[in-house]
Parts: sequence; structure tokens; C-alpha cells
Amino acid sequence: MIKILAIDDNNDDLIALGAIIQDSFPEVIYHTALSGKKGIELAISTDPDVIFIDIVMPDMDGFEVCRQLKRDDRTGDIPVVFHTAMKEDREKRIKALEVGGEAFLYKPIDEPELVAQIRAMLKVREFNNRKRYENERLLQLVAERTQELEQSHAETLKLLNELKAENEKYQNTEEELRESEEKYRLLHESAGVGIGYYTPEGTVISFNAIAALHMNGKREDFIGKSIYTLFPNEDADHYMDRIKKAANSENSLEFEDKVDLPTDVKWFQSVFTRILNSSNQVIGVQIISTEITEQKRAEEALKESESKFRLLFTQMSEGFALHKVIYDENHTAVDYRILDINPAFEKQVGIQAEKAKGVLATQLYGVSPAPYIDIYAQVAETGEHYFFQTYFPPLDRYFQISVFSPNPGYFATIFVDITERRKAEEAIKENESRLRELNATKDKFFSIIAHDLKSPFNSILGLSNMLADQVREKNHEGIEEYAGIIQKSTQRVFDLLMNLLEWSRSQTGRMEFSREYIELGVLINEVIELLGESAHLKSITIIRELPRNMLVFADKAMISTILRNLISNAIKFTYPGGKIVISSDKKPDELMISISDNGIGIKKEVIDKLFRIDETYIAPGTQEEKGTGLGLILCKEFIEKHGGKIWVESEVDKGSTFYFTIPKN
Repeated sequence: MIKILAIDDNNDDLIALGAIIQDSFPEVIYHTALSGKKGIELAISTDPDVIFIDIVMPDMDGFEVCRQLKRDDRTGDIPVVFHTAMKEDREKRIKALEVGGEAFLYKPIDEPELVAQIRAMLKVREFNNRKRYENERLLQLVAERTQELEQSHAETLKLLNELKAENEKYQNTEEELRESEEKYRLLHESAGVGIGYYTPEGTVISFNAIAALHMNGKREDFIGKSIYTLFPNEDADHYMDRIKKAANSENSLEFEDKVDLPTDVKWFQSVFTRILNSSNQVIGVQIISTEITEQKRAEEALKESESKFRLLFTQMSEGFALHKVIYDENHTAVDYRILDINPAFEKQVGIQAEKAKGVLATQLYGVSPAPYIDIYAQVAETGEHYFFQTYFPPLDRYFQISVFSPNPGYFATIFVDITERRKAEEAIKENESRLRELNATKDKFFSIIAHDLKSPFNSILGLSNMLADQVREKNHEGIEEYAGIIQKSTQRVFDLLMNLLEWSRSQTGRMEFSREYIELGVLINEVIELLGESAHLKSITIIRELPRNMLVFADKAMISTILRNLISNAIKFTYPGGKIVISSDKKPDELMISISDNGIGIKKEVIDKLFRIDETYIAPGTQEEKGTGLGLILCKEFIEKHGGKIWVESEVDKGSTFYFTIPKN
């Protein structure tokens, strides 16, 4: 049964989180707490498999709750997932990992990501519990058995030393011999191991009580019996062969056996040693046996546990790798060795296990220093969990990496491919940006319709009505002035409508992009001729510093629009009697055109707004000429359509220079 604890001061968030969890995991037991203190108490009493913690809570925030949980041996191994509504806060994510959190989710919770994180945390929890239990159990068995053997060995040595001293001291007297035999019998019976004596032919001379117990009987059941009576023929031949080898060997022989007894199966570690008389003749073989059944069962259980872990290790959908940190003589981490990787890691990173095992990271990845060595070394030394995201250029993939330390000096990494999630996030950002741009385009369009078209038409209508009245009354005073104003207003409306038409066609994708080889110098002259009257009225001189041949492969209508807007702006913002310089610079792959004036200039804080649809900046000309705010935006779109760039350099009261480039091919 899965148990999950969620700690959040917002009960609605707890209910929403619980609904998602219980929908994906119907068997889950879901506990909630509305404060950090209550959450810690529930974690201790319920022992959940995963804990979700909100960061911002009164009295005790999520970081402190996690810190206290990780310090407590009862809750330290429980995976912690932070969830918060504070997006894009890198410092909070780093702090969450520093206090021991395993993962980080944003509100509102993404259900697939939540389910994936819960499954990953459950695997980590299961692995931690199984490993800790098996290690503790094995250590306890080994410690108990070691203590028994050490105590038995110490007692045996003590008795042997006493027996030797007694034998040397009293060997010439019968009383001394009896005492020696009594002590030997005491040693024989009180030893913590089974001791049996056999003739060279395999007949039992004697068993001590423990040896008889190992065979599930009493001493008198075995004395005088042949080994062929005690065991089946096949097993008896096996043991008889060992007795013969021991009788002919000057050294003791050690064996480890699994013995199938009538009522049980036991494991023994045995030492066979020949017994010589005073004439150095072999009179028997001593067998000292230690039962190691519990130890073998523990080893088998550990192997089974390791086998299950290996199965989990190989079937994990997440990439998993185990490493050992390499230190120099100053105990500074300089590299790490790859000990093992699972198939998912092989597939994700494109590295084969047989080529990676035992290899240093600097050799495997061909870089120095080893990737992320500082992070990994810190985890291996402190035991804290760490979580970060990275981009892997060879595969063009993004990975979320969880790092933890199973033992000091070692660390493990879990790789989760988050490329699709990152792409989705980037697509959302791009769509949001595009939506803002579309809204700005709509607002700009309605602004122009509401103001820039309405104002000149009001002027034209008003003045034309006055002109008509004066003509009827044959009053010709001011007619020339009114006609001039009407002409300027009409020209402004015409320019505005041209820009609106071209802009709307570009925004709706109905503008054809048809490139051809054109002579740019001829096109510039045509635009200057078109705008010559405006320059003449302000006594502005237009200087052309252009070579004869400027052949480019471009859309003639678009380039004409670009030139018309930039030269028209230069005329508008240049004082009467000023000058405009149009020049070019040929480069290997592109042609750069510059249009300079000595007019009013542009403030630095305004320059960034000139080419943006979502920023409005319209300044009057030196003679209060009005603009639409669309011209430079059109220029930018058309130039980028050609693969070129546009920018401006300006200084207030000294003039501006607009540059744009067009690739030659």
C-alpha cells in the first residue's frame, strides 16, 4: 500500500493534489497537514513513502520542514518533493535541493510530471528501505557470529595454553596425565565449535556435544560408527576422500559444505587436520566444524536482494549510474570512475556499459575537469541530495539529474529525459510572446485607424469646406495656403494608407516575396526623385556617395518601401537647410546601406522602441510633420525577410544614421 503525505497551508491545494494522486494511484493512503509542525508529526507516525511540501507556509516554511525531516533517522530516507507557485526562482530550487529535497514541481501541478515523479520517488524509497534492511541484518548476523567465534577462539587458545603448560609440567606423573586428560576433555566439550575424531579408515573415535548437535543427535549415536553409516554412499565417498587427503597432508585442509541431513539442511565450515602419535605415525584425523547456516542464509538473502535490485536497475525507465569519486593527495576531488550504468542510461546518453565500467569520467567524455565534479564530490561527502537540469549537446537533449550518495565517497545519478517538457515550455513561451505581439499589432492597427486616419481627414474636410465656401463667395484670400495644407494632409493620408496596406499584407501572409537582381543605385535615385519635393520645401540637400554598380538579389517592392520610409524619416527630422547622406559599403557576402542626417537625433532610451510593435513612439518632425509609427516596423520585417539586419546610431541634436544590410545572394 502506497502512503503519501502532503504538507501545505492551503487546504484547496491539498485537495487538488490529492485528487490527482488518488486518480493515478487508487490504492494510495493520502495524509495531509496544514502546518510544518503537524506534517513532521504525521511523517514520524505514518512513515509515508513520499512527502510533498509547499515552500511558503507560516510559522515554519517548507525548507525548515525538509531540514528537520532529513535530520531525523526515522524520516531521513523518505523522498521529499517540493511544490510551489513561485516559478523561475532559481535560488529557491537550489535551496530546496540543499536542504535535502529530491525533486521540485510547480503549481499548477502537471499530472504526467507528478505521476512520473511519484513513481521515481517510490523506486528510490523501495531501494533505500531494502538496502538498509539487508545491510543492517547482515551486519548484525556477522557481528553476532564474529563475537561468538572470537569468544570461542579465545577460550580455546586459553585452554590449549593451559593444557600445554600442564602437560609440560606434569607429563612424568600419572596424576598429571589424568589432570591433563580432564582439561583436554573440558576443552573438547566446551569449545564453541564441533570437534570430531576419525580413524584413517573413516570410523568415528569421538564427537563433542556440539559436533553431535550439528548432526542432529547425541555423542553416543555416532561413536564407533563408520562414515558410510552416517552418510549416503556418494557423500561418504566424498568425506572419506577428504580424510585421506588430510591424513597425507602436513597442512590443515579447509572446506565449506552444504549438508543434507534427514530433517534439515545445514552449512558448515570445516578444518581437517591429521593426528600423529609420538612416532609420527598417523593415527587419525581431527575435524573442527563451525556451523555457518545463518550466515549463508543471510548471504543468499543478500544475493536475492541484489538480484531484485539488479532487476529493478536494468528495468528502470530512468537512466541510473553509480560512480566513485577519485581524490588527489590533498583529498581534493579531481575525477570520478563509472562503476555501473543501466540500459536506460546507455540509451539516453549513447554510452555502452562495457565501454564505460571502470573508466574515468575525463577519459569517457574526453573533457577535463570531469563534468560536474564539484557537485558530485559535495554529494558524496555530505550525503545530501542534489537536483539540477542540464543540456547534453551530442544528443540535443535536456536531462533532469538527481544525485544522491549510497555510501561516503560514492554517488549515484538518476537521469530523466525532460526534452519534450522543455520544448513544450519553450513553445508556451513562444506562443505567449506571439500572442503579446498579435495583441500589440491589433492595438497598433486600431490606434492608427482611430487617430492617424481620423485627424488628417478632419483637416481635409474642414479646409475643403472652407475653400468651397470662399470660392462660392469669390473670396480668394488664403486659398493657396488652404490648398497647401490640404495637399500635405492628403500626402500624409496617402503615405499612411500605403504603409497600412503593406503592413496588413505582410501580417496576413498575402505579400509575395519575389526576388530578382536589381540595381540598387537606380532604385535609390527613383525614391529620392519621389521625395524630392519634400526635401526641396525644407531646402535639404541629399548627397549620394554610391558606386556605379550595386547589384543585389532582392524584392524590389520591399526594398523600395524600406528606402522610402528611411529617406522620408530623414527629411522629416532634419532642420531646413540640413543635409542627408546616402552611402554604401560592399562586403564579401552582403551590401550595407547607411542613411545619415544632421537633424534632431534620438534619445538612447527611445532607440530600443523604434523597431518594436508593442512599443509606441511617434515624434513630430522639425516642422511638426506627423508619422504613423509603422514605417520602421515595416523596414525591420522586410529586411529580416531578406536575411539582413537594421540598426541605428544617434546622438541628440547631432543627427541619426540608419543602417541596413542585404545579402548579395
